[in-house]
Amino acid sequence: FLAMNNVGGLPASSIAMRETMPGIGMTMAAVSDPAKDALVQKVKAYQRMGEFQKESWHDFCDATPGKVRDPSRHDASTLRAFLAANDLDDSEPGIALGTAMHSAGAGELSQLAAKIKAFQRLGEEQKNMWHEYCDGFLGGTRDPMRSQISSLQQFISMYDL
Repeated sequence: FLAMNNVGGLPASSIAMRETMPGIGMTMAAVSDPAKDALVQKVKAYQRMGEFQKESWHDFCDATPGKVRDPSRHDASTLRAFLAANDLDDSEPGIALGTAMHSAGAGELSQLAAKIKAFQRLGEEQKNMWHEYCDGFLGGTRDPMRSQISSLQQFISMYDL
């Protein structure tokens, strides 16, 4: 049978969790997927940015079968879909969810970004206004959380938001 710390010849460090098979009495192990783990961490980091981001994840989950809110219980393609829907880069580990995320202005940045995201949800015209601003002033970066606070303030004042 399978050893407790070495399942199927895998090193103990690659075993993420164990599940007992009902009626069989042996332990099966799930191997950790580093790419998926990175996506899970990106979603969790995004949620920690503020209430708006947390609600965005909850809304996304509520629209999926099962309505599961634990990122680790979603497959990688679902996590990628969420990241893409929120204009977040999922291409590399250690996603830069906005350089200002860890700065003193993160709270203000989060509030301004939430205001711009809400504006975009008003309709296609508003979304296009943001995209044109991004293309003209932000080098095409459309995620407000990856922008400077002053750039967001400028957009908000331009459109009296």
